[in-house]
Amino acid sequence: MQSTVSATRGSPPADSLQSSYWNRAHLTSHIRQMPIVNQIQTGLGRSARILELGCGIISPGDPRIGRDELFIGVDISKVALDESKSNFSEGRFIVASGARMPFKSASFDTVVSFETLSILGRDFSSAISEMIRVSGRRVVFTLGHEDYFTKELGTCHEFNYGKIGKYNGNMDVVLLNEDSIHRLLRDMGERNYSVKLFNAMEWYGAHEDSTEKSHILVEIRR
Repeated sequence: MQSTVSATRGSPPADSLQSSYWNRAHLTSHIRQMPIVNQIQTGLGRSARILELGCGIISPGDPRIGRDELFIGVDISKVALDESKSNFSEGRFIVASGARMPFKSASFDTVVSFETLSILGRDFSSAISEMIRVSGRRVVFTLGHEDYFTKELGTCHEFNYGKIGKYNGNMDVVLLNEDSIHRLLRDMGERNYSVKLFNAMEWYGAHEDSTEKSHILVEIRR
């Protein structure tokens, strides 16, 4: 498998990622500290080959390090992946767009993406299609729920499957709800899947007291 470099439409250039939403704090493994993400990762069990879209920086001590399976991380930030390589020599890291991944169909047992698809803008559905294409068994991903995040974006516009707005005025973010995610998956021809909703308190832990729906967790079985 060959590395490619490709920025996703609606996202900032791959290595201007030290500003706006794409800063070091987001790229590092703070996402792994979210209680629900840790539970999801634990529940995945072992896979012979696992791909993570939007893996960011994998730091020393990250729970992804030391697992038995072959881990491949994809991100648009070469800066993030270079640091991940130095921390996790057993993993493979490829700079690529989620909407156009350089892998053959059914290359992986499990494909996951956390806190990433919503910030791909309108390319989010292409990225989901790509995740499904390269997975041989299971796809797990999260999306932001419009109930919680709409207020952060301010003015949003309706599109086929939800709302789209600008984060910090320069990055497209898509937000869905429970009805639109079901419609999207049915339009993609998927029938064997589950959808679970989380509020902000469940997702972020004790420092967040909102009970508004904040995240949609989807698992697709192949």
